[in-house]
Amino acid sequence: MDQISQPLRQRRGEFLTVLAVLGALLFSDVVLRTVEDRLSGNIEHINEIDDLAADYKADDPESILFMGNSLTNNGVNADIARKLLNESGHNVTTMNKIVPDATTIWSWSCIADNQFLDRDVYPATIVLGFGWNQLSDQSRILPTRLGAFFCSADDLLNIREHKTLTSAEIGEFLTARTLRTYAHRETVRNRVLSILIPHYQQMTQENNRRLRNAADAAGSQVFSYTVLQDLITDLSQNGTQLVVMAMPVRDLPYEIDDSLARLLRDMQVPLLDYRHLSGIAEDSFLDDMHLDPDGATVLTTRLANDLVGLIPAAER
Repeated sequence: MDQISQPLRQRRGEFLTVLAVLGALLFSDVVLRTVEDRLSGNIEHINEIDDLAADYKADDPESILFMGNSLTNNGVNADIARKLLNESGHNVTTMNKIVPDATTIWSWSCIADNQFLDRDVYPATIVLGFGWNQLSDQSRILPTRLGAFFCSADDLLNIREHKTLTSAEIGEFLTARTLRTYAHRETVRNRVLSILIPHYQQMTQENNRRLRNAADAAGSQVFSYTVLQDLITDLSQNGTQLVVMAMPVRDLPYEIDDSLARLLRDMQVPLLDYRHLSGIAEDSFLDDMHLDPDGATVLTTRLANDLVGLIPAAER
């Protein structure tokens, strides 16, 4: 009898252990969903994307959305842009920025699909800022960020049409969609290490710079732009004008790929090249790539002037 009951007790103990682990995961997930806005300003911004997108109405012919990552976030001052455009005869009332950190065409395509195309409400103009190869199919795919914050399960099928994903990347995407504990693991780690290790953020930026240098030294790469092409087509069919903006950086300057320039020209998408903008010098940056407020004023002033010629003022 004891020989029979011992395996039963063992299995019961294992079952209770699994229940305890699942309970702890569920509890931590609920807690993280409650307090995640406090983890970082970037997470707080991601969680307000729904509200920012909801500001756009179908009957607003001069609405503008700035989309991109931290390059665009630091480089564009929306208040200055609105003021200058309205002084030039426009009537821009809705102008927001959706600019989550470390995003590329994969995230931007999902945001456009889920926030605008699926809702059948679109900004009149989207200004999309980028650097390096961030518009290409070869730009970084971060499955955790895509699954947790920007893309739906249906989007995963679309991503796989453009890029081969490993089983590990698919698993990471789906796990991040399900568990906030998993999705925020890097954010929590970075917060803890920033407290424990002096200058951790500077060390991280230096490591990222080395990775970009290594990729640049690896030789010329052939880039494709099928995701961007689909995005341009979808926006154009729904009456949204896309304007692409090459952002300035201080270190590791980049060239605009000929294939990208050709695609934009063929699809009649304006390309604003601000990589070497007059008035922006080395001391116009906060770090190796992000403009300071004075640099942002210079870029935004030029951007607003350029948009005047690209966006027709609505008849009033």
